Amino acid sequence: MSEYMSGGALLRALAPELLLTSGALAMLVGTVWSPQSQRAGAAEGAERTSTMSRFAVVLCLLVGLVVVIAWGDGATGTADQRLAGDGFRWAIDLVILLGTGMSLMLIDAEQHRSGAFSPEVPVLVLFAAVGMMILAAARDLMFVFLGVELMSLAVYVLAGVNRRSGRGAEAAVKYFLLGAVSTGFLLYGIALLYGATGSTRLVDIGQWVSAHPPLSPLFIVGAALLLVGLAFKVAAAPFHLWTPDVYDGAPLPITAFMSATVKTAAFAVFARVMVEALGRASAQWHTGLWWLAVATMVVGNVFALSQRNLVRMLAYSSIAHAGYLLVTLVVGGAAATTALVFYMV
Repeated sequence: MSEYMSGGALLRALAPELLLTSGALAMLVGTVWSPQSQRAGAAEGAERTSTMSRFAVVLCLLVGLVVVIAWGDGATGTADQRLAGDGFRWAIDLVILLGTGMSLMLIDAEQHRSGAFSPEVPVLVLFAAVGMMILAAARDLMFVFLGVELMSLAVYVLAGVNRRSGRGAEAAVKYFLLGAVSTGFLLYGIALLYGATGSTRLVDIGQWVSAHPPLSPLFIVGAALLLVGLAFKVAAAPFHLWTPDVYDGAPLPITAFMSATVKTAAFAVFARVMVEALGRASAQWHTGLWWLAVATMVVGNVFALSQRNLVRMLAYSSIAHAGYLLVTLVVGGAAATTALVFYMV
């Protein structure tokens, strides 16, 4: 068997993501092909956005059907282990598609009420969902970085999509700047892990850890930087400072999308990295992750009590829930991933 899968096998492994991407690109072309004129009324713009949102919901349902078929097919393994074909991936994909569809419905309802969204918003939501599904499938740190960037760039724009809101612009800038810093940690950690192990595949990193019990300082620093980048994405304390401001400034449907769907994808890749790549090095990170979970639960719940704004209170509640989910990573193993999927649903 060759080390790398053929092009056809790779396309089959990425069939749901490719279908969702194709649909999003078709919608994007549609928005460019028939741009809204300045003379068009607000009702026409709202109707176009609603049409795009409904088409996106139908597309999510279609991609969900493809995911169910792939899950039931059973022949989902890949030759070079860059992409997962297990039940964990498909279950997370379904949660992502469900959250995306519900967020699109909220966008449709909010558009009729306030007219704050443009027709490009559903397209950005779909592109973010594509990045999340790549994260759910990633068993290679290069795919992890690709998924994080595709998801994050779309969500940065979505956070400030309401151009009439000053708080939305502030939320987008804060999210972008802090997100860029976290991406730097993530990328530098990937580079150091590659320098230490000679591979970016999670399985190879796990095997290297087993073969080198006294881990090198290069590997330990790389793993620490990688965990910092992932902790930012899941809003774990003390990397949570962006969360209340961004959730409060973004439109409510986008806040719902970030708090549930984005967090699902972030925890999916966090769990896969911890179990497949760093599971055999648990002696080095177990205590640190334990304290991270405790701090996140305490900070989220304590600071939520003093909030006078409902959305900020829910933001701190989301941080507390991140702490609960970190407990599953502390436990580790198959039971942890099962509990994580159950809690996400």
